[in-house]
Amino acid sequence: MDCLKFKKTFVFAALAISFTFGQSAFAIDAAGLTDVIRNANILKYDKSPKVTISGAQITTSVDPMGPPGKTSDQDLKIDALLIAKALYDSAPQELTSCKIIFSNGGKDAKYTIISRQKVAEYSSGSVNAQELLGSLALTSVVQESQPEVVEGPFYERRMLVWERIENLRKHGTGVKPFEHLYSELEASIKANDEQKTIFTKLTSLEEKLSGQETQMAQAKKVAQGKGIHGNFKGSASPSQSQPQSQSQNKTTNYHDLPSDIQTLIQSVENRMKNAQSILRARGDQEGLTESGVLCEEMHGLAKSRSFPALHRRVQDFNRFLQSKRIDSANVANSGR
Repeated sequence: MDCLKFKKTFVFAALAISFTFGQSAFAIDAAGLTDVIRNANILKYDKSPKVTISGAQITTSVDPMGPPGKTSDQDLKIDALLIAKALYDSAPQELTSCKIIFSNGGKDAKYTIISRQKVAEYSSGSVNAQELLGSLALTSVVQESQPEVVEGPFYERRMLVWERIENLRKHGTGVKPFEHLYSELEASIKANDEQKTIFTKLTSLEEKLSGQETQMAQAKKVAQGKGIHGNFKGSASPSQSQPQSQSQNKTTNYHDLPSDIQTLIQSVENRMKNAQSILRARGDQEGLTESGVLCEEMHGLAKSRSFPALHRRVQDFNRFLQSKRIDSANVANSGR
């Protein structure tokens, strides 16, 4: 315990002294600040932190933060203070806020925000080390999923829209495009845009959500029925209403796509078919629904030739198999 107290005392003494003699900040960009953190030897585990600048805030992503269960919040707060101090020493004075995000492979992520003023107050003796640490809060990144819905037009509708986005997220749907549109909508509110503009953006977002929800509902029905109609072959897009034979002739072949994409589609199709057979045998209805959603999305991305997005969804499918403890190699060769 005495060693721990000594370590903390030494760390904060070094912080105060270095702040006193490190006031010669100069113009520097995000890449330069990233080098500052890497060269400061503050982080024990992460040797490649990422620094970005947005407005007056510097954001640093630290991954890994340390062994799960062995890295205390107190350790993270001390690291965060040292990071903030090093950044403020080199950053222009107009950068007044520092956000430090800690995670382990994107899991159990936490962040804290430290102002330039707070570090300056400690260096001047206005607050002591215990007060400074006590003033810092580590917040789970998951808690950020509910944004601050600003007061203004269509408040209730905007609240409901965000709940719909969260519901899609819970069912495994990629929601980044919807989140981006939502952020633009909230920005319009804050900017006091014309109500007509806000109404148009809100209505457009609601329509896009409705389309995605319809696809998800159809994928759920597919997953509950016989056969794997949500796969690339023999699958019609949600907007098609032709007889089955006609839609199959239209969607069965992808000969106009690059050969590597055709190979990828065939591989995913086989693995999806057999994975859903396994899930059906287990009685895993939730898994069938998720796989159906993935099916529909990959089908649409292939048809629209959105190949980078298709590759990302294939990666999501691989992670889905891992989460369901379905061996990808066995699935590919199970031949059900």
